Amino acid sequence: MTFVLERQTPQEQSPIALKLFHYWSTPDGERIADFYRLAEGYLLRFHSRADFKIDLANETVVCVPTPGASDATISAIYANQVMPLLGSNGGEIVLHGSVVGINGAAVSFLGKSGTGKSTLAAAFAMSGYPFLSDDGLWIKRDAEAIMAMPNRPSIRLWSDSQSAVLGEAPPGSQAQEQLEKSLIEAAGALPFEDSPLPLELIFSVSDKPSDEVQIETVTSSAAYFAILRQSFILPVDDRTMIKRHFEACADLISSVPIFEISYPRRYEILPEVVRKVTEWARQKTNRS
Repeated sequence: MTFVLERQTPQEQSPIALKLFHYWSTPDGERIADFYRLAEGYLLRFHSRADFKIDLANETVVCVPTPGASDATISAIYANQVMPLLGSNGGEIVLHGSVVGINGAAVSFLGKSGTGKSTLAAAFAMSGYPFLSDDGLWIKRDAEAIMAMPNRPSIRLWSDSQSAVLGEAPPGSQAQEQLEKSLIEAAGALPFEDSPLPLELIFSVSDKPSDEVQIETVTSSAAYFAILRQSFILPVDDRTMIKRHFEACADLISSVPIFEISYPRRYEILPEVVRKVTEWARQKTNRS
């Protein structure tokens, strides 16, 4: 893709007099992004962050940030949300998921915003398993395997996750920490994998309460819908593209094992999550 991003002067978000055709929300129901159609493409509103106006024919994206949004936040939204949507519009398969490398294989964790994908990527990286992406599983199929492509060499974490997982406090005021995630570049103890790896395991992160770390098999239909729910899809009314996407999802679940993982949402549990997932990966992929 050759889209060019143009940033304009920040301004407050005003009501949009267009028909909403899609939206994203967190697990607790908070709306985080609204999607509108334009004659030339789309308008994506990320609440309290920025509006992105997409011109498909001219391959341009005009961003109007809000006054309180940092450059790091805008860059992360564009890389981790807008670009995957543009990829889906171009026929690529991109899922809401973080990706880590375990013994030469890519392992992905799928889930909606707020399910801890970035925290998992950071926890695995701090344990010596490099991350390929903290939010956005880009898939390419070659003649031999389904490959997970590396994304940006950085992870965005809330202040409590950064302190608990990385052992360091984020810079800035407490008020700013509550409004935005901090951007942490890969380096040293936070390794990044910059080469594509064969995608050999997918975990759908459950949002159900759990008293322990559990990994369970799922039916083919459950796996299929898990993939569909976490797909970046922009042209939701293009039947040809949707059909192609469904076929690609079916190919994915027939090629890559998909499981459900649930665990208590406590930071002290993360080492146990890493241990169980890496053991599971060794068993299922026959990699040591």
